[in-house]
Amino acid sequence: KTWQTGGGRAGGCERQDGKKCDNCGPPRRTRNFGPTGHDYYQSEDAGPIDSPLAEDRINELLAERLQDKMRRDFSTADGIKKELFNNRVFAHDAMKEWRRRLCDVR
Repeated sequence: KTWQTGGGRAGGCERQDGKKCDNCGPPRRTRNFGPTGHDYYQSEDAGPIDSPLAEDRINELLAERLQDKMRRDFSTADGIKKELFNNRVFAHDAMKEWRRRLCDVR
């Protein structure tokens, strides 16, 4: 958080009713994640395909999940991760990779 003293505004402005306006702050930085819309890579040692989801649909879900995480909507992002898992797709956040699971591990 940036703190300012004096008459400057930080973190939005105040409306006439005294409430903070969230839309008046500096714009958020946008990032281009390329054609897939996310920054995950398919694991090179993932093995054969064993998921009912097509690769395009997996990329769509990973892109949606990333956008939810960036909006700090973690419950929706977790729901997408669970949907991927239930369709035998594992997303490894720390390694930024995904793979289609070979068996149904719970």
